[in-house]
Amino acid sequence: MNEKDIQQALCDLGYDSETIERARRLFVGAAARDKLLFLRQLRKNMLDAVHECEKKISCLDYLIYVVRSDGEKDKTPAAPAGRSACRTGKKA
Repeated sequence: MNEKDIQQALCDLGYDSETIERARRLFVGAAARDKLLFLRQLRKNMLDAVHECEKKISCLDYLIYVVRSDGEKDKTPAAPAGRSACRTGKKA
């Protein structure tokens, strides 16, 4: 993979120009080990973001469940077995 392909791949993945420039400099002269460490860190960060989105989706699913149950029972139900109300303390 050449430098241009790597830049395009990172751009397609939505990385900012600063990250792409860091990658460009790294891929010009760094050892394969350093390149892999860089890419693995990007992957870890992206996976962390996915997990955060999964938590938010779970909260929305719970809210959907509550609203549906309110419509059927006219009261807020307890959380379904194995699930709890969303209490992350963070805004979506």
